[in-house]
Amino acid sequence: MLSHLYRLIRAFETRHGYRPNILTIHPRHYSELRDSLPAYTRYLELTRFLGMRVVLSSDSIHPHVSWSAVAERDSA
Repeated sequence: MLSHLYRLIRAFETRHGYRPNILTIHPRHYSELRDSLPAYTRYLELTRFLGMRVVLSSDSIHPHVSWSAVAERDSA
């Protein structure tokens, strides 16, 4: 899961010239991600590690990344 997210982030950054700040992910995938990163069990720890806000969505079949000015402002 982590390597897949890394590829998504790099592809976004290459295409747009800046890093994404939102990860939209299905709750099941979020659980798998948390299991693969036992040092980051809390939401805030994980978002700091990833450098982006995590949005859980049951409609998100595959994880995807994006950028939002609102998320950028809220993290400042």
